Amino acid sequence: SVIGDWAYAVAASVYAYTQGGATAVGVLGVIRYVSVAVVTPFASVLADRYDRRRVMIVADAVRAVLVLAAAAIIAADGPAVAVYVLAVVVALVGTPLRPAQAALLPQLAERADELTAANVASSTIESVGFFAGPALAGLLLAVTDTAAVYAFDALTFVWSAVVVLGLRLPAEASAAASDPRPGDGDGDEPDAGTEPDVSAGFLRESMAGYREIL
Repeated sequence: SVIGDWAYAVAASVYAYTQGGATAVGVLGVIRYVSVAVVTPFASVLADRYDRRRVMIVADAVRAVLVLAAAAIIAADGPAVAVYVLAVVVALVGTPLRPAQAALLPQLAERADELTAANVASSTIESVGFFAGPALAGLLLAVTDTAAVYAFDALTFVWSAVVVLGLRLPAEASAAASDPRPGDGDGDEPDAGTEPDVSAGFLRESMAGYREIL
């Protein structure tokens, strides 16, 4: 999915350039990345509130559908604005995936050295994807078109979802992930006999992310 992300970024930029020149590329890039920066503190909390495997699978599956929809619009010579909007939404839907992945690794590792190795492998994959994605996009654009690169990106998301679906968590980690007991956002359990205010806790946790960034 990392390779697909970068291939998609190149294809989206090429498409924007053909439609509106350098201005369209710049505006689309700014809107996508500013939107991601604003939404990420909220989206990251999803990895603590819900099953992390499910968060990753849903993010991959939804992105695959949206990218295929954009590919269909491009192939049909549809409105460029619809393709731009989908590009922004795809970026937003993908924001919970990396936090969920990072939070899932400690549940899968049995020893500290396994977690260290997993983090190194993850960083290596990110670096390879950063190079291989644009390279593959350039190759595909040379022999096909933008819609084909979009379709390739959708396939990488499906592949990613299938791989995550095959993960098997240790029994205790799986039980903990399926029974989240949200507190009040400060790490405490809700008081006995009271119904926790989940929405308030979610907001507090999200704002904590903004406070750390600031």
